This record gives sequence, C-alpha cells and structure tokens, in this order.
Amino acid sequence: HYGRGKSEVSDICMSSTVQPWCKIIVYCYGTVPKSSTAFQDSTVMTSILKHKALLTEPIGKPLNNHKCIAPGCPSIGERRRVRYFRLPSDQQRRNQWLANSDRQDLKSQSEKSLYTRVLCQLHFHDSQFMNAQTYQRLIWNAVPTLFGKDVRRLEDFEPKEAAVKPDHPYTVPSPELPPSSAALPPAPLAPAPPLADSLRHYVALCTELKSQLAEKDRRLKALDKFSDGIVDSVVNQVKILPSEKQQQLVNALSPFGKLNKDEGTSKEPKVRVEVLLISRKHPGHTLLGLRTRCTWARGLYMVPGDFLHFGESWEAAAVRVAKEETGLILIEPRVCSVVEMVRASEGYHWINIFMVGKVADPEAEPAASDEAVCTGWHWFAWDALPGEELLFWSLRDLRRENVLDLTVFQ
Repeated sequence: HYGRGKSEVSDICMSSTVQPWCKIIVYCYGTVPKSSTAFQDSTVMTSILKHKALLTEPIGKPLNNHKCIAPGCPSIGERRRVRYFRLPSDQQRRNQWLANSDRQDLKSQSEKSLYTRVLCQLHFHDSQFMNAQTYQRLIWNAVPTLFGKDVRRLEDFEPKEAAVKPDHPYTVPSPELPPSSAALPPAPLAPAPPLADSLRHYVALCTELKSQLAEKDRRLKALDKFSDGIVDSVVNQVKILPSEKQQQLVNALSPFGKLNKDEGTSKEPKVRVEVLLISRKHPGHTLLGLRTRCTWARGLYMVPGDFLHFGESWEAAAVRVAKEETGLILIEPRVCSVVEMVRASEGYHWINIFMVGKVADPEAEPAASDEAVCTGWHWFAWDALPGEELLFWSLRDLRRENVLDLTVFQ
C-alpha cells in the first residue's frame, strides 16, 4: 500500500485479516532510500509484522544446514568435519547417485529443486577423492558406493582432542602487561641465498640419491642370488623325499599359489567365467565389487569371476565363483555373452564367458570372504555403471557393446 501514512499502515497490519504476502511488501520497501517516507513506513510495517509473528525468519537468508539424502545416514549438517557434495548436473550421473542411495523418488523432481540436495563424504570410497587425505574434492566421475552397513563412521573424520596437562598447585599466573601504544618495528627480511649455492645443494642431493640407489640395487641383486640358492637347495631336498611327502608338500603350498592367480602371465589363452548376478529385489541391477586385495588392476570394479577349472562346466564355475566371492547362492545360470580380451604387451589372452544368474535368496546380503579379491559389493543399475576407466577390462568391453538387457533375464 505505497503512499499510505503510518497510522493507516498500522491499522491495516494490526487487523486480523493481514496476509502473509505482507512479507513481500516489506522486502520491496527495504530497497528504497532511507531518507524517503516509504522507508519510514516500511520500518513501521516490519516492526508490526514481527509483532504479529508473520516474519518468523529473515527474508532472503538461505539455510546453512545440510542434510544427506541417503536414508539413515548418521551425518548431521552442523558437523564441520563432514563434507557434503551436490548432486551432479549431468542427468545420467545424477540418476546413478540417486539409484545407489535408494532415492528413486527424487528422479521425478526438476534439476532446479535438486540443486540443494547433497550427499556426504561418508558414502564415497577413498578412490573417488582427488586427495584421500583432505577429502575436499571428488574426481569428475565419482560414484557413491558405501551405504547401509558399509557406510563410514563419523568417528573416522572427528579430530582427536589434544591432551591438556593440568596445572601444578604451585603455579601462579603471570601478571598482565599493560598494552603498548608504540608499534613494533617490522622484522628484517632474511636475504635470499645465492643461486649458485642452491644449485650446488641440489647437485649434492642428487649425487647422494644416486649412491643410495646404487647401494639398494646391489643389495637387491645379492638377495635375488641368495633366494635362488635357497630355492635350489629346497628343490634338491624335495627330490629325495618319498612321493607321499612330496604330495603333502604340494598340497601345503597350494594356497600360496592362489594369491597370484590373476597376475600370472601365460602365452596360452585362458578361459575365465564371470557372473552377472541379478535379484528380484534389485531389478535391472547387477552386483559389482572393487578390486582391493590384489596388486594388479587394483581399484577397478568387476563382477564375480575366476578361471575355469579343468573338467568344470560353465554353470558349475558360475555357482562356485558367486559363492566364493560374494557368499550368495546362484540359481539358473545361463550364458549371456562372450568377450575376448587380448593384451599382447602384458602377455594376457583371456576368453571371458559372461554368465547371468539369479540370487536364490533376494534378502541375502553379499559378504566378501577372506580369500576374495573384491570387497565393497554393491548393486549398480546396468544403465548407470561407473565410468569406463573404473571398470575391469572385460566388463568395460561388454558394456561398450551395449547389447545386453538384464531385465530380460529377471
């Protein structure tokens, strides 16, 4: 009601029919000069509306508290040690985040309304951060995979309280000094060292590093020669043992050979069985794990897989692999695709047989055994898998073909 006097405005606003849109009037009045009559009227209206409890919160001031969209997340917006990340602007990656966090209900909302939605750092693996020490920024194609019982604990990010030593009973506080009015003179800057001295320093460091490297190389060659001698001695002693003792020794050493079952190169092609697990509880999804218990292809996502044993059928291998890697019982295994992977420079030539099968108990949760290569098993939507650079090579090639529809096998 621009142009009305103070008494008229007071009568209007103190009436019982005052409407919430008076907030807008006060906001508009707040932009006029302070010397004008309109500003004085707006001051009166603001005080009256606050008295009427219509202005319950400051106008135009956004809320600072964040809340993670993951159901049951233990993070709280006021915790400074927990970082929050907005949903990606890319629709495909945003849908993948929502699917992994079990928030399919948010997919129908507009991009503008999802701008303030966040996920906290408790749902991201260390490999998804540019720096796993500071946890400040995610990689460009980061995917949240830690939910439910796999979610991180808040205690992992809380600062440890420093131990405070109690004062001795005989300590006396020092008297306070009066403030000094005279400003302290600036401290003189130390002159920069001469350039020639710096170069000589770095040359000396390089020389020292070269000598240390040569010494370590000499020790490594000596250790290799010593280990070869030990192996030859053990082999000669094994040869004189009875055949029964030799077989017992081979059986005792067989578990150590499984540790590098994926890393051994061979000039002969190998057949590998990989399993796409599906569940009625997660339609259109398959189970992926992160390779963490190996040195080769570490940090890549893959499905349960292993090399085909001698005399073993594809179906039996699929059931065995699913049980060993995830602890889940597989039923109705079927062949869905075959992918050939050749890396001649590294000596790898694999024939990957992809099997698809249903989980016998949809309510069962995957659990990695002590001998499993992958950990952190999680259900991923087939149309929202992690980026190609994060997928194991055989799964990456299968995804590139884009001819597989998991819903057909449900």
